[in-house]
Amino acid sequence: MAAVRSLRTSGVFLLLFLLNIANASSGPWIFSVDVNEKACSELKCVYNLNVNGLDFDVWSLTEVPAARGGDCEGRFLEEKSTKNVELIVPFAKKLFFCAKGPDGVWYNQGESLFLEANDVIGANAQYEP
Repeated sequence: MAAVRSLRTSGVFLLLFLLNIANASSGPWIFSVDVNEKACSELKCVYNLNVNGLDFDVWSLTEVPAARGGDCEGRFLEEKSTKNVELIVPFAKKLFFCAKGPDGVWYNQGESLFLEANDVIGANAQYEP
């Protein structure tokens, strides 16, 4: 009886592991954004960023918040580079990240990953799936 119980438990762990892997790799995801430098005036902020993630060709910013994996509306920037990216953005805006996958669809990266001029924590956010 112990061998059957062990096999059943192992099967459950294997199923959970496979579901976790399938869920994490199902879309283009930005896992972290590192702000190397930030300088703000009354009208704009200049950022130097590193964008780290998986399975995206191009990333963008939007003012429209959405759930992680939701539609990405109102994009105003398309950037192919992920290291030492120089951005100039309006000062009073909270900006959310989007990623374009190999299928050509844009995916919002969620409300927890954003840039905001007067925020220090959100700009260096990391998403924990």
